[in-house]
Amino acid sequence: MLYLKIIYCFFLITIFAPKAGYSQKINTDLIKAKKLVAENKYEEAISLYQKIYKKEKTSKIYKPYLECLKKKYDYEKAIKLAKSHYNRYGKNPSLLIDLGEIYILKGDEMSGEKVFQKSIDEIKLNPKFSGTVASNFYSKKQYEFSLKAYLIAKENFPNQNYSFQISNIYSNLGQIKNMYLELIELLYRSPGYMQNCKSRIGRTINDDPENENNIILKKSIIKELQKKETEILNDLLIWVYLQEKNFEKAIQNTISIDKRIDYQENKIFELGEIAISNKEFEIAKKAFNYLVNKTKNGIYYEESILQLNNIKNLQFNSLPIKLNSDIKKIIDDNEKVIEQLGVKNETITVIKNLANIIAFYEMNSEKAKKILIPIIENKNLNEKKVATLKMELGDILLSEGKKWDAILYYSQVEKKFKNDIVGQEAKFKKIKVDYYNGNFNWAQTQLDVLKKSTSKLVSNNSIQLSLLITDNLNLDTTKTALEKFAKGELYIFQNNYNKANSIFEDIENTFPDHSLIDEILFKKAEIEIKEKNYEKALKFLEEIIEKYGDESILYDDALFKQACIFGDILNKKDNAMEKYEAILVEQPGSIFLAESRKRYRKLRNK
Repeated sequence: MLYLKIIYCFFLITIFAPKAGYSQKINTDLIKAKKLVAENKYEEAISLYQKIYKKEKTSKIYKPYLECLKKKYDYEKAIKLAKSHYNRYGKNPSLLIDLGEIYILKGDEMSGEKVFQKSIDEIKLNPKFSGTVASNFYSKKQYEFSLKAYLIAKENFPNQNYSFQISNIYSNLGQIKNMYLELIELLYRSPGYMQNCKSRIGRTINDDPENENNIILKKSIIKELQKKETEILNDLLIWVYLQEKNFEKAIQNTISIDKRIDYQENKIFELGEIAISNKEFEIAKKAFNYLVNKTKNGIYYEESILQLNNIKNLQFNSLPIKLNSDIKKIIDDNEKVIEQLGVKNETITVIKNLANIIAFYEMNSEKAKKILIPIIENKNLNEKKVATLKMELGDILLSEGKKWDAILYYSQVEKKFKNDIVGQEAKFKKIKVDYYNGNFNWAQTQLDVLKKSTSKLVSNNSIQLSLLITDNLNLDTTKTALEKFAKGELYIFQNNYNKANSIFEDIENTFPDHSLIDEILFKKAEIEIKEKNYEKALKFLEEIIEKYGDESILYDDALFKQACIFGDILNKKDNAMEKYEAILVEQPGSIFLAESRKRYRKLRNK
């Protein structure tokens, strides 16, 4: 038995050992041939590939061999090789593409296209090769033939998805409309591809509604919707409007759909929020008003009321100059919402806004405290939301000169929500008290931590205060000017404008060349605006513009404030336009650029 096993093993060795050695020799030659190609020694590589190919006529050898022949422009030999390989391997039509390409490289385009067409004719009879043929044509940038092949594949294998490849071909051929129609057809069949389609389309359109591709796309979608309305195509159309920042069209379209088929409330609400984030308040109001008027039992009814009120507060806060009538109206608006919806977690932001306006604009801190304290003591409300009211109460107490009481409330919030944004806001408010007290080094140390806050507002405020301290502390070793300036800021916060002005004038007289002077002029202008002394405010702002020019970081702030006074208060249209134009021309990086452009156009069209 052992004897037979030995004979059997010997038999296996004699059969397979030569083949193993043969295969190893081919692999060694292939490595050598690839090295020769890398060294651009094509003639030597061709000689070696020819030798290997005679022994093993596989695609692994055929492809690099053919490439070497093309590199040396030996087209006759390449044609012979391609034909031979095609005939040897069952006349696979994808191999004809190599042959056609060689004819074209040789300059015989007619023969090349004839061979390409033969490949197409063959896959019509045997579609199983259509996908491979289409892909090979695409890799050779033969888009017309690739398209023909993919259309055959699409017709014969409807369960396969070739739409992305076909849409790419249309794009390469400059047939943008056909590209869009292909993707629209895909969405009809498979809505799950929406994100992929948006990605493809997004490369061809921009935010200009009059851009040619934008127009073609919108017309194509609308035409298809007229044939058969589907939610997915309506979503695509709305998405296009959003890319163009045409929020009004997006909202109008969604409301129109809701009126026909219902169940679009969530989309309308989301569009309203997007419009708010883009400061398109009037357009956002249309979305929320529709939801409020639709039904009182809807899930977005109360949320829409709150968003409408949020818009009113945002518009009030954005007013550069707040008139008594503006203050009275926003107080009434907030009170109506609280009366309508009641005191609960959802209305705490409304309560906070109301208390702030009453305390700091109506100058009635006692009334504001009476609103806040009972709600802060209500144990049934969300602690985190109540924390925002505690901070507001702290601000009011600070405005009354009760620093330690204010710090107590800030500290409670900071301790309770140490790792939360609300806790970081409370920490910043505590640091601001240190700043008011002249503890600049301690404040600076704390600000270095808050600069990294996840809250953009806290981070920006921390950076600004840190820069104010750094820039001015280094120039004044006694800290006197900055200490006085900080006190002046606190007096402004406390609405004690006479004391603030007295301190600012003292700094101007004692330190006439200090880097704080432009800041002081701006603060004095803000005080005069609050006191309704607009001509005085204009004078201080003009001094910043004339004396410091665009070297002052407050240059565009001063221009914008002046423009608002001229346009909103004094009805001096030409003066206002002049100031807005100065921002547009001289300050292209200004944060007031977009608003200045909007206001300038509005004045120009009056």
